[in-house]
Amino acid sequence: MIGRNVEIRSTAGIVYRGIVRSIRPDDELGELFELASARTADYRRLVYVTDRLAQIREIEDSEVAS
Repeated sequence: MIGRNVEIRSTAGIVYRGIVRSIRPDDELGELFELASARTADYRRLVYVTDRLAQIREIEDSEVAS
């Protein structure tokens, strides 16, 4: 997943988009994903993921351009 463009829906229902920079395991909550942007160096989001299949969707190149 590292380096892929994804859309992550947080457990609170907020949708984040970005490039996966790191994934850190968290025994209690699942995993902590760090997202960044290829366009903006200041963009950084940390999102907890408890269910990868339900919360993460890979973004196609055509969707990134729009």
